[in-house]
Amino acid sequence: MTPPSQDLTSLKALQVFRQEPRLFIERFCYIRDKERRTVLLTFNFAQDDYYQHRTRRDLILKPPQMGFTTAVCSLFLADTLLRHNTHSVIVAHNIESAETIFEIVQFMWKHLPSWWHDQHPPGRINAGEFYWPSLESRFYVGTAGSLNFGRG
Repeated sequence: MTPPSQDLTSLKALQVFRQEPRLFIERFCYIRDKERRTVLLTFNFAQDDYYQHRTRRDLILKPPQMGFTTAVCSLFLADTLLRHNTHSVIVAHNIESAETIFEIVQFMWKHLPSWWHDQHPPGRINAGEFYWPSLESRFYVGTAGSLNFGRG
């Protein structure tokens, strides 16, 4: 599949990225690597294997330091930004993990191209939530034990 131009306003580009979110992720999602450099996310072997075999209902018994959290954050963020009316939710086991996961998402958002920020500025960013009014989409990160998370 030929990668589309960087102009995400074209319907063709959006369709290609929706069909193959990895193209969006590896072109626009930056992470902080183990040497603390800001680099584009390129799936490693484990992330690639998950991406190739994922289903809509996966349970991952994840080993540490394999990049599954980063891969899932990038997939959820791509889905949230490329599809209107999307609510993505990641549930962590404790508040520290939730904060770390949300920092990954914030880092990816912060490093998207400025034209993306201009087209879709977030209406709200608070502890654990992004909301984009122009997309009517949300991204939440919360904890399983929270009494308020997921209510309403």
